[in-house]
Amino acid sequence: MKKRDFIAEDILSKIYQNKYRAGEKIPTERELAKHYDVSRYTVREALKKLVNIGCVKIIQG
Repeated sequence: MKKRDFIAEDILSKIYQNKYRAGEKIPTERELAKHYDVSRYTVREALKKLVNIGCVKIIQG
């Protein structure tokens, strides 16, 4: 399994477990990269996957 897929599934799991609630911010790319010990690019790819399936919405700023 690729790292981005693992991260996407882990975040999705946390959403279903209500660790990240609807309308609530998830940690920043930088914080997630540090947590998973990967690059921000890898985190960004994982988040894109979640955006494509409609689970998260990315808002800049």
